[in-house]
Amino acid sequence: MVRIPGRGSAPATTADTPASTSSGSTPETTPAQSLEHACTTLRRYGYSSIADFAEQKASDQHQTRAVVVVGEVGRGKSLLVNALTRQPGLSPVGPELTTTAAIHLIPESRKHAGAKVNLIAGDQSWQVPRSELRDWVSVHGSKVADPKTEILPTRVLVPVADNPLGDVTVIDTPGTGGLDPAHASLASASAQLACVLVITADASAPLTQPEMAFIRDATMTVENVIVALTKTDKNLRRWQLIADENRTLLRTHLKRDIPVIGVSSLRASTAASYNPAQRNAEEAASGVTELRAAIIDRLTSGTHASMIDALRTAREGLRLVDTLIRQDAQALKNTTTALPGLHKDREELELLKKQSQQWEAFLGRDLNLARTVASTHLDQQLDQVRTAWTARIQKRSLEVLRRNPQKFATEIERDLHTAVGSTLTVFSQELRRILLPLFGNAVLCEHIEASISQTLSTQSTSGHTVGKKTQDLLDPSLLTIGVIGTTMLGAITGFGLVAGAAWISVNLGYKAMRTGKQNLLTWLRETIMTTRTHATRTLDSALSVARPEIVLRYRDYLKDRSDAVQRQIREVEAAAKQDQQKREESLTRLARNHRIVTSQADALEQHITTLSS
Repeated sequence: MVRIPGRGSAPATTADTPASTSSGSTPETTPAQSLEHACTTLRRYGYSSIADFAEQKASDQHQTRAVVVVGEVGRGKSLLVNALTRQPGLSPVGPELTTTAAIHLIPESRKHAGAKVNLIAGDQSWQVPRSELRDWVSVHGSKVADPKTEILPTRVLVPVADNPLGDVTVIDTPGTGGLDPAHASLASASAQLACVLVITADASAPLTQPEMAFIRDATMTVENVIVALTKTDKNLRRWQLIADENRTLLRTHLKRDIPVIGVSSLRASTAASYNPAQRNAEEAASGVTELRAAIIDRLTSGTHASMIDALRTAREGLRLVDTLIRQDAQALKNTTTALPGLHKDREELELLKKQSQQWEAFLGRDLNLARTVASTHLDQQLDQVRTAWTARIQKRSLEVLRRNPQKFATEIERDLHTAVGSTLTVFSQELRRILLPLFGNAVLCEHIEASISQTLSTQSTSGHTVGKKTQDLLDPSLLTIGVIGTTMLGAITGFGLVAGAAWISVNLGYKAMRTGKQNLLTWLRETIMTTRTHATRTLDSALSVARPEIVLRYRDYLKDRSDAVQRQIREVEAAAKQDQQKREESLTRLARNHRIVTSQADALEQHITTLSS
């Protein structure tokens, strides 16, 4: 059965029309050129929507390149971040100073420039001078310690000019509480995110058991991991032996060769004030230059993700074209046996058109079931968040929570974010189960999912206050949930690094911790209720967008398939009247078109292999 995509498709090419005026792509062509050739062929065969989708992926400008720096307390994360970006004193450092919020060192731009930093708490943002950064994001900072502070940030954006790493975001994760598994999820690879996870470790001793466990878990989702041995200047005689021992440990337990690079962040930071020649020599001696080179090498390979995704989409489209050519050739070779089958296909398609009202009712039923499955998942996830945090609050003294309310507010925000993000992913998976039997091709389904996702606008609402006892406490239950970007399956959790899928912001959770345990539990309950309401509304919006989109696409799909079958019937009937010579000429042209399509598909496959290595 011929399969033609939905809305905007051009008529399928006749058997006597070459697939493309260009020859098949050669190994010398660039990925972009091979993609262009493939998209030309797709459009000539009526697969314009797939060609547009592939080109859209290739030109995606939303990819983020990031370096996430993590490590146990006292491992020198912040000093290493300063050294990597050549910004001494930027991220707060000190013997008893620990950061309490994620600090994102971002490329300077028109939106983010100058001597100010952007503090972010939930959906609120404000600017302060760089000199005040320590006051807002360290354990003993004046704003953090002051109970009169109305709001504290959970992350900070710091514009950086002339970053030696180039157009890269460097994230200094909060240092309180040691290694956090959520920091690994921040660096998870995706089509929109090229990321390197740098794990700081002590140069005076081998990796600890918690560090090894963290690296093992991180490597399950993050491809690019580097271990940086910090403070080599304090362990000049032993650090190289420690590095070798760590490499052996990683190779033995993880079966992977993970780079282990020794650095003296202090030496590199001191060199920032030297003249360029001296500075470069000192940075090279400190190990920071080697670490930068390793990061850039891995980021470069990650930036191919969008092109690889585009090439795969085009390759799947060419497989549809290949099937179409084979079907045309088979029909020409066996005109007598082909006609009955084609007439039967046409009758089935006409029946499907006549049953459209009944089909739409079934679609509505299936979509409602998908929403129910996603809603059930949401309830389970939010119940887990509520149970876990209630137990944590009851078990721990409130004084413990109050010592670092920023950290706990960020963790609650992250858990709610994860619950909603996974719910949208479940809904998308259920949607795929509905689409695949209808359209029979994963690329077409993905394109429809992308259209649904892109039409969902950001929504926001605020919860009501949490009782009379907290009259003076601004309710932190202001939530914002959005579905943006290429596909709902791209949901990424973390600290809001990636704009694209699901995110939640929670305001002033830390302040609730200062008003008593009961008020904190009330705040938690109200916030989870508001999250559930908002996520449910988002699912309802997705449902209302999905139904008409699928109906219109499927109607066009049936029409295109009917037109394609009718075209084949006409061609087979005409071929039956042709002499053998004319039929052979048509088969020869189809064979040539098939070779072109095969050559283009092979070229795409070669580029995918090369870019993925």
